[in-house]
Amino acid sequence: MGLKRIGVLLFGVGLGVALVSAVVNGLVMQRTLVACPGHEPAYYFEGISYGFWVVSDGCNSHTINPLATVGSYGALAGLVVGLGGVLRGRLTAD
Repeated sequence: MGLKRIGVLLFGVGLGVALVSAVVNGLVMQRTLVACPGHEPAYYFEGISYGFWVVSDGCNSHTINPLATVGSYGALAGLVVGLGGVLRGRLTAD
């Protein structure tokens, strides 16, 4: 099986896992609930904690669902492998 096919397979499975997990279990796994009166939320990427993405609104932290995180990593890996297959195909097409 070529790199392009493996990349498409990884991308599809990763995206599928991420989407189904987000729909079934919800995207946010854990959050802090602190009251911030008069606070205008500004969402930003806070970092990675134990392999999971943490997003903040300036007051509370939200940990993204682990299956959505793993699925996103799988989709990203599929994209990289697929692009590697495309580049290898172009370089060997001579």
